[in-house]
Amino acid sequence: MVLAGILSSMGAIKFSEFNNPLKTDTASFKNFIGKVKLKAMSHTKAFKIVCDDVKTVKVYCGQNCDTKSWEIMGSDIFKLSDEVSFSQIDWSVCFNSRGFPSNSLDVSLIDNKEKQKDVSLLLGGSFYEEH
Repeated sequence: MVLAGILSSMGAIKFSEFNNPLKTDTASFKNFIGKVKLKAMSHTKAFKIVCDDVKTVKVYCGQNCDTKSWEIMGSDIFKLSDEVSFSQIDWSVCFNSRGFPSNSLDVSLIDNKEKQKDVSLLLGGSFYEEH
């Protein structure tokens, strides 16, 4: 009985980690940024990530980051879960054909419990997460 209780409590602790929408969405957002960066390099074009609203990010493609005409990449849309949103929506970043971003970027994700995670993108193309 005691062993079953210990094992079930350990399972409950591990399962609670999976039920963290902020953590899950932050990891998914970082992976999405990496995917767009790789697409820019593999297609030798510029790919621009634009925050559309507090839940949605869209991707556009163009010849370079200074182009005036962008084509929306309909298959590349990132949506946050219902419990999480972006703290601000006036941001964008463009990856050139070598995978370098046009600007550094700090994006905050907030859940409905007012917890926050920050994702920072550096000019060299790497990014990190602040707790």
